[in-house]
Amino acid sequence: MDENQVALLENRRVELLLIKASLDDLKENSDLLIPLGAGIYANAKLSNSKEFLVNVGSNVLVKKSLDEVKKMIDDEIKEIEKLLE
Repeated sequence: MDENQVALLENRRVELLLIKASLDDLKENSDLLIPLGAGIYANAKLSNSKEFLVNVGSNVLVKKSLDEVKKMIDDEIKEIEKLLE
């Protein structure tokens, strides 16, 4: 594995850790900024902090609970850490 691949994996691992920490801070009625693209954001209020939509490929979204999302993130972090060893 070359240095670029290691850097990409490490960046992804850090991104996942930040997402997981953010999930723990979410509460119903939290004010959020939603990225629309090209540096444009919309203000939003979270109405449900128990369920999330996860892109599983081909633009298909699946509802997952907070615990399921955290487990999915943990699993990906473990896979990255195995690759980095």
